[in-house]
Amino acid sequence: MAISLIRLHTEKVRPPRALWVPFELGRPLGAPNDPTFQTRVIAAALGLLETACGPVVLEDFPEDDPTAVDVPNWQPPFDLTAGMPDLADGAALDRALRQEVLAIAPFHERFVASSGRTTIGLSGLTIDECAARLAASVSGAPPAINDPAVSPAQALRWAVDDLKAYYLEAMSADGAMPSSRQMQAWFWDRTLAARVFIALRRQLLASEDKRSQAIGRMNLVPGAQVLRLVLREACEEHDQVAERRRLLTDLNAYLGRCLELLKGLQEGSRGTLTPEARAEAEQLTQGGTALLGRIGPALR
Repeated sequence: MAISLIRLHTEKVRPPRALWVPFELGRPLGAPNDPTFQTRVIAAALGLLETACGPVVLEDFPEDDPTAVDVPNWQPPFDLTAGMPDLADGAALDRALRQEVLAIAPFHERFVASSGRTTIGLSGLTIDECAARLAASVSGAPPAINDPAVSPAQALRWAVDDLKAYYLEAMSADGAMPSSRQMQAWFWDRTLAARVFIALRRQLLASEDKRSQAIGRMNLVPGAQVLRLVLREACEEHDQVAERRRLLTDLNAYLGRCLELLKGLQEGSRGTLTPEARAEAEQLTQGGTALLGRIGPALR
């Protein structure tokens, strides 16, 4: 019996009994902290064992995740004000990331006290050590790995997993769980840790080591967030192009007016010029005409 998050895969594998659920990856039973809903999912899956037909049964769970809907007027339980340093400045990055981690500590402590658990521990480091390792790696000075069986990229992955869990668990400290979309959008848009993860992903993708490339491609930043990042960067680039076009359009119009004025002065309809001023006006006219010739193709 299986619980399936990707229906197409289950159709190809064909386990004897499978329940497809319309939840996001990593949540086969739905949202955390909802035992009533999760029990219904488990009961539906176990109920397939009583089905007489077969040999393969694949059924759909009829309910959506109730936490998939955004919580109105939701705000995170803490506001991070550490600022966003230059990622190339190793000392500033290390200091700012540790400050961000420290600001969240009371909320994570409350989460652990109320839930009695945490998923942190994969890296074997403290959270402060995770932050220090990631900041140093982004700056190009990664610390040595004591375990020869663990690659630097794998150690980074585990530190990222622990730090990500730390942030998301802290957000659940006071029981006001936002939707997964709200939680992920807050983390990836408004934290320094997310900027560090994205920078590490780019580093690993640029590596010549195939394992590092694979970890960078699949493990540090979720695919949905990679897509959001690409779209956001594309929008920012579009805005820059549009602003340059507006600037060129305004400059084109301004130069046209200047040339009309110079022409009027040369012809005497806008006043008279001394011989020296007339010679200078002629030079400005030639330069302006040449500049208009360059701007024209850029606006097409």
